[in-house]
Amino acid sequence: MASIQQAGIAKNIYGMQPTSLPFPEVANLNQPPGVFVKRVATPAGFIDVIGVDDADLLGMLIEKSKNSSAGGGSGAPSSLVIPFTEANLVAMSIGGTDSIASADLGARYGITTSGTGDNVKYVVDKTDTVNIRVKIVEFLDPVGEVNGRVLCSVLPANRQFTRDTV
Repeated sequence: MASIQQAGIAKNIYGMQPTSLPFPEVANLNQPPGVFVKRVATPAGFIDVIGVDDADLLGMLIEKSKNSSAGGGSGAPSSLVIPFTEANLVAMSIGGTDSIASADLGARYGITTSGTGDNVKYVVDKTDTVNIRVKIVEFLDPVGEVNGRVLCSVLPANRQFTRDTV
């Protein structure tokens, strides 16, 4: 199982380790740790990888999904997910060829992927100010760093996790 830092959840604002929760998978979900997932309507409550510009974000896998044909039904395997909450901050890099700018602190941007397969990572897309999903709350690298790392909060409108989720 990946550590929380490997998966991308860098810290909890309360100084505590974020809690992971098991969620059942759709059939044949074959994703590495760090992938963002959402809850789907069919089958209800199961998780699947997010799509391009998906507005619904449940959380981040912290272990490789099980890739089982039994997913989506009775006896479906579950994967551990750290839900996106107000308290859980996600470490992400600035995407493309962009660098960290002082004006980025507090800015809201979209997200996109970088890499493929087991090397896929979610990055901040500074060119997307329409499909905003995250707010930059802290810099992990200095201003001016190309593809620098930042801490982000998933915006409340995009969080699928509530206390009624489980």
